[in-house]
Amino acid sequence: MPRLDVTRYWMEPPPEPTPALAKWMAKIKAGWRPNIRIRRMGYHSRAEFFGVYIWEYYHVIYPALKGVEP
Repeated sequence: MPRLDVTRYWMEPPPEPTPALAKWMAKIKAGWRPNIRIRRMGYHSRAEFFGVYIWEYYHVIYPALKGVEP
């Protein structure tokens, strides 16, 4: 399976969400929290880890995690 180019949608939202976004949002809502290695990553590396576009990470996943990370 080809790797997602996370930088393809950086400044604007993608036309449709990546499948990984729904998967990760469900995990986060169920209580999943990133470990120290993930928390130390930059936004580009985190987007690659989650398998989502940078826009999705920065505007959807990051706000969901904000305030719950130690």
